[in-house]
Amino acid sequence: MLVVPVPIIRRKIIIRRFIAAGAISPLSAKSPEEVGSFKGLGLLYSRLITKGLLVQTENNKYYVDVTKLR
Repeated sequence: MLVVPVPIIRRKIIIRRFIAAGAISPLSAKSPEEVGSFKGLGLLYSRLITKGLLVQTENNKYYVDVTKLR
């Protein structure tokens, strides 16, 4: 039986929500609330930012760097 850790699933969901909302450039960046995501403490967001998948703008909005996706 394959067990996938919950944080991996949550990261994929976050990325998919931003892409579905069209947040793929600094001009189209969205807040977590705008894409229907709960930021919470921001631990998953911090990990996505560190990996370069999610980019934070100056006004605390985010977009997906599609060039970093596999």
